[in-house]
Order: sequence, then C-alpha cells, then structure tokens
Amino acid sequence: MKNIFAATIVATLFAGTAFAEGTVTAVAPDSIVTGSVEVELTENNTTNKSVIATTLGLGFASQLGNTFGSFNLKAKDGTTIAVDKWKIGTEVAGAVVSFGDQDGIFLEDVSGKGHGSVIDPVTKESLQLSAYGASVAVGFDDIRNDVSDLDNVQVAYTLGTVAGSLAGALDYNTDTKESVFGARIDSAEIAGIAVGGIVTYGTLLQTYAFEVDSTLFGATVYLNGDENDFTENVGFGYSTIFNGVTVGSDVNYNFDTAQLTPTVSAKFSF
Repeated sequence: MKNIFAATIVATLFAGTAFAEGTVTAVAPDSIVTGSVEVELTENNTTNKSVIATTLGLGFASQLGNTFGSFNLKAKDGTTIAVDKWKIGTEVAGAVVSFGDQDGIFLEDVSGKGHGSVIDPVTKESLQLSAYGASVAVGFDDIRNDVSDLDNVQVAYTLGTVAGSLAGALDYNTDTKESVFGARIDSAEIAGIAVGGIVTYGTLLQTYAFEVDSTLFGATVYLNGDENDFTENVGFGYSTIFNGVTVGSDVNYNFDTAQLTPTVSAKFSF
C-alpha cells in the first residue's frame, strides 16, 4: 500500500551545448510541468479526533540524453515549502549512477505509515549504482560537515521471472555495527490476483519479522508480525480513479493496542 501523501516534484538541472563550425548551439532538454492537490482524512489516535491534512505540489521535470536530476518539494497544511528528496545522476552502458537524498535500496513492505513490523533501515544522502538487477548504495551521515563519515552500506539484487520476482538485500550500519538481512518474493498477477511477502532479520535485536500481502483486483490486504508476535497489524487498502481524481481508502488494525486507524484520501494531478 505504502501510500505517501506528499507531492513529488522533479526537475533536471542540466543544459547541453553542441559545437558546429565555431557556432555554439544550446540543446534544449525535454521538459514537463506537473502539479497535484491532495486531501487526506484520518483519525488522530492520540486525541481520537478526525483530522484533515492537505498537500500541494508543483513539479518540473526534464531530461537531456542519459543525464537527469530531480528534487521533491513538500508543502503540507499551508506550511512553508521545503525540499524533501533530491538526486543527480546519469546512465552509462546500462548502469545508473546517482547521488543525493534519494532513499535507500532496501526492500519495502506494503503497509508503511508506521504500521509495519519488518525492519526499514534509514538512508540519508547516498551514492548509488545499479545495473542488471543489482544495486549498491553508500549512505553518508552528514555531507555538509564530513563527507568521509559513512552511515551505512546497502546491497540488493532482484531476480525477475515470468512467475514473479525474488529479491534480497543487506544493510550494514557503520555506527551501530548492525547488519539487517531482507528477502522479498512477489508473484506475477494472474486473473487480477497477486501475492507477496517480506522477511527481515537484524543482528541487534536478533529477531525475524515478516509481512505477507495480497492484491485482489486493485485492493490490497496485509498481515505482519515477528517471531514473538505473529499478529501485530492487519490492513486493507483500495484506490480508484473517479472523474480524474484518485480516491483511496486504507484501514489498519493493531492487535496489540486494539486501535483501528482508517484513512480516506483524494488526489488530483495535473
């Protein structure tokens, strides 16, 4: 499900130059402009009151040859616009190299939004290389003060087949010395139905955690937990497009706290 209710804005920060017979000619990149408006109704589990969050976004995107760049801006509930994610990179001979605040390459669950059980290592700014299903990411603690201070290293590999995909990943944190191992399997969609699952293990807590999920005709259900508690969260989500507006609804139930968390959202992109 992994709904992310924030506007994403991409822009390429490059221009090309071609030289012909002593004449300098600017090469214009392919560019687009996008925008989005999103409204989310959810329940505050602390106050037990329903609240509405709004997210506005404006996007600029362009690419020149194999070179690209992007940044995300987020303005929520009318607050100041802030840079969220950004990256710069290029593709050479089938390999993609990028640098920036671009999330990690570790495997993901579908529950997200604080309802997950599996370990989700955090990556700040990173240098990433991916080619032929394999990826490597080197994360930094604080590039503004010491670029030599590494935070974590991640490696991942995904094998795709006609029946689905199988992926494995490793995250090593250079500060805590913890290693996190993960594996995920997803089936191909057959007659509108697909199933998947993820398992993680961390050397710090020495605990296995899992999540299983299934998608049935656009609706997603999941169940997660760990080796000590096999039922921590169960959830359901569905989204559809109605008159150009993406309308979605999610609900999560936490067995430990007996809390039911429903969410309804509407998003218009242009």
